Amino acid sequence: MKNNTTQAIIRRALPLLMIALVLLAALISCTPDMDVGNNTELADQFMDHVIADDYAAAYGMVKATVTDSDFRAYWTTVQTVADGAKTYEMKQIGWNLNRSNGVTTRTTAYQAELDNGRTVLLRVVTQDGIEGIAGIHFSDITDFLASTEAFVPTVRVILWVVSALAMAFTVWMFVDCLRRKMKYKVVWAILIFFGLCFTFTVGETSNFSFNVGLFFQTSSIEADPGLLAVVTKLVIPVGAILYLCLRKKFTVDPKHPEGEVPADPFAQPETETVPEADGSHPAPSAEADANEGGEES
Repeated sequence: MKNNTTQAIIRRALPLLMIALVLLAALISCTPDMDVGNNTELADQFMDHVIADDYAAAYGMVKATVTDSDFRAYWTTVQTVADGAKTYEMKQIGWNLNRSNGVTTRTTAYQAELDNGRTVLLRVVTQDGIEGIAGIHFSDITDFLASTEAFVPTVRVILWVVSALAMAFTVWMFVDCLRRKMKYKVVWAILIFFGLCFTFTVGETSNFSFNVGLFFQTSSIEADPGLLAVVTKLVIPVGAILYLCLRKKFTVDPKHPEGEVPADPFAQPETETVPEADGSHPAPSAEADANEGGEES
């Protein structure tokens, strides 16, 4: 009796433990570490030199990798965008970390809004062994952001509603799985939370990819200034949909537990014939003949 009680407790606690592990894995995977590629101090210094039109100080930050003549031509383009600006507000929008042959390269992207009405993308690259900035990218993204503001917010709201409905559907299927008597319940309880994530990138950089993972992401659309492209992510709860289609097949009939074959109500009882001492079989009785006759009629 005590054994059965322990097994019942384990069966009830196991799904809850699985949910806790799934949630923990999702939180860990979704937590960005922006400090890993942080070049903010260098980016602020460079932007201060741009606003002050201090060519000498700006070139001093990049002279390890750029010649004076090349940077002077580049500086003319930078000052065209920053003309008239006195202040700016900047935020980090992305980063990338690459390690190759023992050398670490950090690339950090920033979006800076100037008070002259322009918005720029600043990408700063640093590398082990190189003092200052190893690479710099400064471009005007004002027109790109204006072109995407016409549709991105609307599509974002639509995808948010779709994601909320998909999440509600997934939770519904999970609760149904817990309440249903079925085979492989624990496997299904975990599989329900898996989905397919399709990513479409359209713009100067175009790409398509997909991956299978836990269904704790939401569909989204974003205008990525770093790529000058619109990135759309569509998440489909494949696990929940698969469970909906196959749940009846794995459901156990409460009247006939798994492994038990229901008896045929019309089956006749089998009678064993015992041979006589001389090896002959006794003749059927008159009662048996009568029963057979009744069945034929």
